[in-house]
Amino acid sequence: MKRLTSTAQVIDAFGGNKKFAEVALTTPQAVNNWRRDKAFPANTYLIICEALDVAGLSVPDSLFMMRTRRKQTRRRRK
Repeated sequence: MKRLTSTAQVIDAFGGNKKFAEVALTTPQAVNNWRRDKAFPANTYLIICEALDVAGLSVPDSLFMMRTRRKQTRRRRK
């Protein structure tokens, strides 16, 4: 499995903004923004990873704009 390390590599592997937009079910403008921002939105994780898997490609999870989970603070009882 070939590993891609940037959003531009992923987008180009699928044939550019327009074709990748079809795969990701979005607009070419949104794909252009992802290329510029160097990260994919977190809500596209499943669909993009599935398309990459079918194509025999992989990417690091760091290419997705995921937030870390907040540490919960314990509430004091009165």
